[in-house]
Amino acid sequence: MKIFKLLCFTILAVLSPYFVAAQAKPFKATVAQTSALKKQAQDCAATITQQNYKQLAYYTYPPIIKAMGGADKMVEKLTVTMAQMQTYGVVFKSATVGNINDITKSGPDLYSVVQDILQMANNGSTITASSYVLAISHNNGIRWYFVDTAPLKNQNLKKMFPTYPPGLVIPQTNNPFMGAGN
Repeated sequence: MKIFKLLCFTILAVLSPYFVAAQAKPFKATVAQTSALKKQAQDCAATITQQNYKQLAYYTYPPIIKAMGGADKMVEKLTVTMAQMQTYGVVFKSATVGNINDITKSGPDLYSVVQDILQMANNGSTITASSYVLAISHNNGIRWYFVDTAPLKNQNLKKMFPTYPPGLVIPQTNNPFMGAGN
């Protein structure tokens, strides 16, 4: 029996580096996964300037939709909030996608951090703000959901996203830049 245990231990000791190396391989996203992420991030960003909040709800991470009382409630809240902003002279001029971080695989899910660059007009001035959204796919990069990272800074990400990759860092958001209006 001791010889059998010793043999098993020796085999495991010899083979374990190969198993660890196989598990530690970095994930290499396909062109299709990266293209889908970029296109859907651009579509999601465009919903803001187009005031298409129903489409924005389509791209929003489902637990957030649920927490807001459903897609219809989310659309209603966004419509009211944006109308209030407009009464104060704030109008979204553009929303574009900047840098897209590498796609990371964690469990069955894919994650990435995507830079959003928002440009707003406010009483003759232009405000440019750069922020980040967390992109999550549950189906290998075919469909992506997005979450604004600003409210996530002080929260337990593993609680909200059970498969959140431990090495994925959300970059710091820069202060908005205010310039002369166009």
